[in-house]
Amino acid sequence: MEFRVFGKTGAPSIMLIPGLGVSYEIFTPLIKLLRERYNIIAVEIDGFTLGTHTAFTSVDDQAGQIIEFIKTKLSGRIDCIYGLSLGGKILSRILERGEVIVEHAIMDAAPLLALPRWLINPLRHLQAMNVWSCYHHHRFWRWVFGSHYFDVLLDECRKVYPYGGRRAVLDGYKSVYTSSLESIHSTDIHYWHGTKESFVARPMTKHLLKLHPATHIEVFQKMNHGELLIDHTKEVAKRIVEIVNRPQITTRPARREDAPTIAQVIAMAIGDEAGLRNYCGDEYISVLSDIARAEGTQYSYQNAIVAEYGGEVVGAVVGYDGARLEELRCGTLAIIKERTGRVPSIVDETEAGEYYLDSVAVLPQFRSLGVGVVLIKAFVEHAFRDGAERVGLIVDKENPNAERLYASLGFKPVGELMFFTHEMRHLQREKMNDYN
Repeated sequence: MEFRVFGKTGAPSIMLIPGLGVSYEIFTPLIKLLRERYNIIAVEIDGFTLGTHTAFTSVDDQAGQIIEFIKTKLSGRIDCIYGLSLGGKILSRILERGEVIVEHAIMDAAPLLALPRWLINPLRHLQAMNVWSCYHHHRFWRWVFGSHYFDVLLDECRKVYPYGGRRAVLDGYKSVYTSSLESIHSTDIHYWHGTKESFVARPMTKHLLKLHPATHIEVFQKMNHGELLIDHTKEVAKRIVEIVNRPQITTRPARREDAPTIAQVIAMAIGDEAGLRNYCGDEYISVLSDIARAEGTQYSYQNAIVAEYGGEVVGAVVGYDGARLEELRCGTLAIIKERTGRVPSIVDETEAGEYYLDSVAVLPQFRSLGVGVVLIKAFVEHAFRDGAERVGLIVDKENPNAERLYASLGFKPVGELMFFTHEMRHLQREKMNDYN
């Protein structure tokens, strides 16, 4: 494997990983658009190199070589990786291994699922025959297709085929077809595909959303496999720039002045306006703000972590040691009684032995940025570093998307209970060695 470096030293780094049967030079037009502002690293995948005979090993080995490069050359962190097809598969494995930080990941039509065993050999031999035909009969295929898109693919085939040959194609497809993505670790993940490949891509996006519900899926009209990159390079460059230049999501301990945002978060997390009015009165946001502004309450700013995006508070997570529930609830009920004249009865949703994630939410205009995932991770890290052995939470049974998100972050069901008027599932995550 070779790493071709272009552009501006010290600038944000963008890595480009090509697909099967093409060279890194398929990115040449894209590199020209990005090199003045970024440090560009274009990867030569083994088996598809230029001027050197190499053999494709496996998706995992190629991922491992890239991980080692990021560790040694980029201090274990890279701003963005764009992977096309096989390159996207390799990128998915980098994210699955979780050994380096990839701030932004873009998988363009990456094959993420294994095929049925009976189909693997026939299909990879068929693909190898197609590539052989494109190399030996490229003039015929140019005449058949007559488009810039296919001309570029045929040119790329002619460049790399002499150095890896049929064996690289067979071994590449074997590795792609025999492994599935099992988990994924990143905050900002994007999956792109065209409508002309939707039949193949839809199962991939469905699987990816189960593993990482915050994934950004983008479908491009009338686009075939790799066609966006080849025929609409400026659009790809524009989107990469937008992704890389997004403000970073940061977290910090909440302050007293964050109380209004915390109140909104609590209301959104509960999601039951009738229940909120019943417990806190018609001015429930004002009451919750008082609770968040006070000390020694469940929803106190002292128990909250807020997320900032572009210098603005956009979401929060609130939680505490379950052993303190009775103490903190007394403070909460005292404020409710002072404001409403009554003391509501609320079921205990946690207990000693777990650090309880009470509420998490993101302001509506900032959703789909991955803020919720950042907040949950920050809370879990805080809890474990504070000495907790497990983190718990409850999630509405009628909110499967939220449950999938928690599952992707290591939470497992341990019980059920009623909260307000909703049937809830109790989830917990045990302490990992990372936090010992």
